[in-house]
Amino acid sequence: PYLSRVTKNGEFCCGQVTVVISGNRPSDELLLRRHTAKYGGNRYLFLDGRMGDISSQSDTTLVPMVSIPWRILNLARSIGQGEAYMCHLANQAHEQGKLLRVWGAPNNEKVWRQMVQGNVDLLGIDDHTR
Repeated sequence: PYLSRVTKNGEFCCGQVTVVISGNRPSDELLLRRHTAKYGGNRYLFLDGRMGDISSQSDTTLVPMVSIPWRILNLARSIGQGEAYMCHLANQAHEQGKLLRVWGAPNNEKVWRQMVQGNVDLLGIDDHTR
C-alpha cells in the first residue's frame, strides 16, 4: 500500500514512495515485460528519464521524471542560453506530466535559486563536503 504502482489496467496509483530506477537502467521493454509479469500485471518500478525522453514524449506512467546533467545547462549558460534552456526543458517535461531533475549541480545556493526560478523540480548535488 506504500508503493506507487501501475495496475494491470494501466491506472497509476500514487503511494507514499515511488521507486525510480536511475543510472544503469533496464530498457523500457525489459522492465515492462519482466516486472509486470512477476507481480500479476502490477508494476511497482519506474524509470528515470533521459533528455531523449522529453522529445520522444515517453509514457509518463513509465518515466515520471527526466534527469539532465548540470553540465548541459552550464554549457548552455556559456553561450547565454542557460536560464531560457532550463525553463524550456522544464516546460516540456511539465506539459507531459513529468518532473525535471538536474543532477551534478554545484553545492551553491545561487545555482539552486536559478534552478528553482527555472521550474526545476528536483535538485541533485555531488559535492556533499560543505
